[in-house]
This record gives sequence, C-alpha cells and structure tokens, in this order.
Amino acid sequence: MKDLIKKGIAFITFDFPLQTVQIGTQFAETHHKRQVEINEWSTKA
Repeated sequence: MKDLIKKGIAFITFDFPLQTVQIGTQFAETHHKRQVEINEWSTKA
C-alpha cells in the first residue's frame, strides 16, 4: 500500500525520472519538421 501511495504522489508531483533521450529526440524531430514546413521558423530561441 505504501508503494502505491508513493507512486501516486510521484505521479502527481512529476517526481519521476524523465526520459531525456526521448524528449530530446522528439524536440529535434519537431524542430526539423517546423523548419521544413514554415519558412520563417527561427533557429533562435
């Protein structure tokens, strides 16, 4: 029961390990797609 509560709290507070490789890959794919689709898409943040 304690494990379930800990998992619930971690889910609510986003206190869990992020999949940084997946996030980075998704960002790069989205960025590239937008550069191709939108001529004015900036490479600067």
